[in-house]
Amino acid sequence: MTSTKQLIDTFHSYIPLCQIERAFEIERSLNAGASYLSLGGRKIRSSPSFIRFRLGRGLRFVWQNSSDGLHPKAITTRQEFERILKQIHKTGFNEGNQKMAKKITPADNAANMSNPNKGTRGTNRQYDQNQGNRGKQMNPNQQGKNEANMSNANKGTSGTNRQYDQNQGNRGKQMNPNQQGKK
Repeated sequence: MTSTKQLIDTFHSYIPLCQIERAFEIERSLNAGASYLSLGGRKIRSSPSFIRFRLGRGLRFVWQNSSDGLHPKAITTRQEFERILKQIHKTGFNEGNQKMAKKITPADNAANMSNPNKGTRGTNRQYDQNQGNRGKQMNPNQQGKNEANMSNANKGTSGTNRQYDQNQGNRGKQMNPNQQGKK
């Protein structure tokens, strides 16, 4: 188990004395039974079992709330805070090391591929992978220049589109009723 002293000793840069004292004060108060809310702690939304404390303008103190109480996890800069969260998720520290990633069955994968999760904040990874670059292919601004020009008649403009005209060929003659049937 990591202690606050170990976290401070192994921190990669200088920590001001007032912030070191604040870290020890947080540890003492939590061990005495104080609520993390009364000390200014906030639950991390993406990982509810983790609580962060602001030590100073640029430092954060992360604690884990497990079944046997609160434990210090990391002291980090504000900029590195997101990286630490990703690392915590990746190593499986979330929810007290008890949960493992659930394997997806072929039936679930097939259902996920047709489910875009409309109306929710998240996305469906299988659906996104199944769609691939379909959005790019469907976007008229991303098509090849010739493909876009062949379907663009430049209606409402003073000029004509040469590739569109070539693509149409002699279609105008073929469609003109006065030109049909002449031999």
